[in-house]
Amino acid sequence: MSVNYLGSVYPSRAVITTMKERRVGRIVFVSSQAGQLGLFGFTAYSSSKFAIRGLAEALQMEVKPYNVYVTVAYPPDTDTPGFAEENKTKPLETRLISETVSVCKPEQVAKQIVKDAIQGNFNSSIGSDGYMLSSLTCGMAPVTSITEGLQQSRFRTSLGKSEGLTAPGSNQLGQVTAPPVTQDAAPPSRGPHGTRPRPGAPECHHCSTPVFLNCRPTWHGNPQWLPSTTEVVTMGLFRTIALFYLGSFDSIVRRCMMQRAKSEVADKTA
Repeated sequence: MSVNYLGSVYPSRAVITTMKERRVGRIVFVSSQAGQLGLFGFTAYSSSKFAIRGLAEALQMEVKPYNVYVTVAYPPDTDTPGFAEENKTKPLETRLISETVSVCKPEQVAKQIVKDAIQGNFNSSIGSDGYMLSSLTCGMAPVTSITEGLQQSRFRTSLGKSEGLTAPGSNQLGQVTAPPVTQDAAPPSRGPHGTRPRPGAPECHHCSTPVFLNCRPTWHGNPQWLPSTTEVVTMGLFRTIALFYLGSFDSIVRRCMMQRAKSEVADKTA
């Protein structure tokens, strides 16, 4: 928290007053993909990086009326000396999870962050995985433009149109879980509810179970149903509604600023 969170708070406090006076400026925070998604082994790290997201979103709403803006970057694992040091003590589970995505070059990450800051983007993500994660976890985060918000909404909606996202039923978590598949069990020829293995489908690394058309293997090889089309479309709809709420919040801030300015003028002339 001292390095990741407070190390972002103090420099911002040092420059924000001047930026507001000049009515121009941009502050760039560097969070992490672990600040969008909590991961095993990153209990302390993810907490500090999630805190940066909260700081960035709240600060954006406060300084936007002064023409000052915020960019928050969510880089993936990056090939730096710090990352190499981290790998020396990283738990096995964390290392295996990290290996599911490629390690980025520092130059690639830096170039993308600078590009997004110059373009005025609130979110800065790296690669297709980063874009997908940012779209899925955007919640009520600010957007640079209506176009960006619509892209996020369409991204979520398009997930429901992808092959194999139709769930015939769901539990309270929105998923139907198949019975556990053990190491000793023979790979089934059909998945839950009669689904067949995808032609040429890869096998789960942990239990050799085929990846089924409508399923995904979990960490222990138990196929689970993905959200239904209706659920995914609803997610996109909620994101669209969130944009209207954000717009109304900005309007409230502007009205309060105008009212405060009028009061100050009235006090000076009284």
